[in-house]
Amino acid sequence: MAILNFKCKKCENGFDFNIGRVKFSDNSRIEMERKPICPLCKESSEDIVVLSELNKERLQDLYDRSIRKKVLQMVRPGETLSYPSIFGSNSIIQLSSQENDFYVHDNYCVNPLCECSEVILNFEMQGDKDQSSYGGIVYDYKLDTVKETDLNNEKTQEMIVALLSPDKKIFYKRHQELKKEVKPSIIKKLCKNRIPRIKIGRNEPCPCGSGKKYKKCCLKL
Repeated sequence: MAILNFKCKKCENGFDFNIGRVKFSDNSRIEMERKPICPLCKESSEDIVVLSELNKERLQDLYDRSIRKKVLQMVRPGETLSYPSIFGSNSIIQLSSQENDFYVHDNYCVNPLCECSEVILNFEMQGDKDQSSYGGIVYDYKLDTVKETDLNNEKTQEMIVALLSPDKKIFYKRHQELKKEVKPSIIKKLCKNRIPRIKIGRNEPCPCGSGKKYKKCCLKL
């Protein structure tokens, strides 16, 4: 159920309406289960009854939830996910340099058995209508080293210093939070697709195909 605020251009009336379930198409267009109707003039035309400016935060929350649901349905072991895809757009890191402001999308491996400490950081310039990537780096937060970068050489050092100097522990924290949120979805897929009904011995090969013993692999899950 979603209650949004609408404005009727015909009678200038503002009103709340329960539109039921909401879906977002690929171009972010909103698909409503129930069509809003003005309670005063009974107008229901999409050109006349429009969403008001009061819905910005509510719509963003609904959109973030739809993205989260879709990501959790599709996630697979070994994939990388961005932190904001699960925790919402308000969790996007913002970075200011001398010339521009950037959004920083941090992506992590979410395999429950993997102990890697790398984060892929992609930079997107704020105000860019095309939302094109400015570039990115691969940073190991345990070793405190930048392993790869495709940022412009003149800007690389400035961007890295500005991003990493405040609190380097933030990436470890966000990585653990992301793995914790995604773990139940991954385990569910592993149990459904790979674990047989017969009992498996601790020292037998794991049925997931990793080549490890069961006790050192999926038994931990």
